[in-house]
Amino acid sequence: MPIERDLELIVVHVGGAYGDKAASLDRWCAAFLGLPVHVRARLILENDERQFGAEDVLAASAASGVPIVLDVLHHRVYAGPDADDALPDLMRTTARTWESTRDGVPKIHYSTQATGRRPGAHAEYVDPAEFARFLTLAPDEVEFDCILEAKAKDLAVFRVRDALGIVA
Repeated sequence: MPIERDLELIVVHVGGAYGDKAASLDRWCAAFLGLPVHVRARLILENDERQFGAEDVLAASAASGVPIVLDVLHHRVYAGPDADDALPDLMRTTARTWESTRDGVPKIHYSTQATGRRPGAHAEYVDPAEFARFLTLAPDEVEFDCILEAKAKDLAVFRVRDALGIVA
């Protein structure tokens, strides 16, 4: 039975690696494929900053068919100083995990690192200049919805909108 995605989506992470990342990815895929279709229809997989990077969740997507949300901050923490070099190709590749008629527009999560907190922690606000630089990396042919993850919620969106001169 095909998956229909006219529902709200639920973003999940793989979880713990338990000393064997490949086996954990296999278990995640098996568990996902064992779920009822109506449950699988809601799940979207996201990369994390500690154990399962973008390439790992792309492998899970290839094995299971689950779409991927690319989390830019998590990617940057996981991949290190040259992480942005891979972003255009990762955006293309993760977007291809979405079937537009079934899944809708691909999603990307964007946040700024919180100062003085553990790597991967979201800041109160999104740095508008940093976000503008990220947008220059986005390939023109990749359509996506960008979800800002910030502790200040809507206030963070308003600040970025105002700083970048975006008309509401």
